[in-house]
Amino acid sequence: MKKVVNPLFTLLLIFLLCQCFAQEWQIIEHSDFSDSVFTSKADFSEAQFDSIATFSWVKFESKAKFVRAQFGSKADFSYARFDSIAHFSGVQFGSVANFVRAKFGSEAFFTDAQFDSKAYFWGVQFSSYAGFLAVQFNSSAIFRKAQFGSKADFMFTKFGAVADFMLAKFGSIAIFRMAQFGSVADFWWAQFDSLANFKYAQFGAEINFMEATLPKYLDLSGVSLIANQLDLTTTKINPNYDTCYINLTGAAIDKIRFRYKRFTLWFPEEDSIEYELKANVYEELLKKQMDEGFTQSYELLDKEYREFQYIDPDCDYGYVQGHLMNWIDKTWWGYGYDKELILRNVLVIYLVLSLFNTFMLKHLTENVYKAEKINEWRNETQDIKFGRLFKSIPFSMFYTAQIFFGVKFYTDRLQYKQNLQGWRIFNLLYFFFIYLGGLVCLAYLANYIITV
Repeated sequence: MKKVVNPLFTLLLIFLLCQCFAQEWQIIEHSDFSDSVFTSKADFSEAQFDSIATFSWVKFESKAKFVRAQFGSKADFSYARFDSIAHFSGVQFGSVANFVRAKFGSEAFFTDAQFDSKAYFWGVQFSSYAGFLAVQFNSSAIFRKAQFGSKADFMFTKFGAVADFMLAKFGSIAIFRMAQFGSVADFWWAQFDSLANFKYAQFGAEINFMEATLPKYLDLSGVSLIANQLDLTTTKINPNYDTCYINLTGAAIDKIRFRYKRFTLWFPEEDSIEYELKANVYEELLKKQMDEGFTQSYELLDKEYREFQYIDPDCDYGYVQGHLMNWIDKTWWGYGYDKELILRNVLVIYLVLSLFNTFMLKHLTENVYKAEKINEWRNETQDIKFGRLFKSIPFSMFYTAQIFFGVKFYTDRLQYKQNLQGWRIFNLLYFFFIYLGGLVCLAYLANYIITV
């Protein structure tokens, strides 16, 4: 028996399919929403805008969703206000995207969005998280004077043309990790705050950081592809911090130019960087500072490198030995750069020894290294109305100077035979401690005089 299909059922089925298709793609015919106010959720997910979409001066009081929407023509969100979460993830902008002076009061998500034409974010304000993760900018991306109050995330983002962040202000963390700049990357007068992460970023053309304010932490590790030079010499230190901590592990240091006196090398603990890699960064940067003629920066970096070689946990010295040797090398003559410290230190050592010898002057002059003249002068001053200790100070200084600054000593005055037994051996050890210590100090003094 042949089945008969009800024509009414067929029409209903066609109608339902058309409704589903229309709902899935949301083809928007009327696309001028300027000055509108959306008090409840505005959902334009997967909508298709074939003509100019105008959302200028629109106020979104609740969530705004444009997930995977398609703008075939110009999309105008200039001066729009987003009071709640704004979702533009996966959106395709086939023509100009205009977000000039738009305000995002909550999180803004542009993850995986694609801008085929110019993207204008001039003067835009992001009060909360701004997510541009893995975005594709095929034309110019204009973020001039943009303000990021919280984290700005451009990780994996590709800038096919000019990336303009001139005068942009990053109030917190700026992430450009693994970003690709195919054309000019312009951060002229940009302001960074706590962290600017450019780890493994690629710069295929000119980079401009002129007059940019540096963050507390600048991560350039793994930045090996730099077509031109990355010049940081004209950057400014953030007034909230004393210095900029910079991570250059695995970076093309020969392509990065800056004066080290405004920076400090930074090796994040979470990266677990080996000692050899750290040392390699120091040595490459020292060579770069020398080649650029930055002598003060070279000196500062070399001092820091010397200290690193002493106290780094993975160095050849133990903790106690390394810190002790570093303290001596640093305090004695500033790792060889502040040789005038030798004069101060020699004088301090001599005065300390003289003061110490004051308490046992009689024992030293009679039982260790005889000084009969000093004993005679000391006895002649018995009637002077001073304490015995204060009376002995000038004699102790004279006695100590004979040994400490004496190039040679008189063996007949040294009571070595009487001091070779028992605890008396410490008398000889103390004498040679003063004598040999004095010779070392004299050698350093001679070196200082010759080099000066």
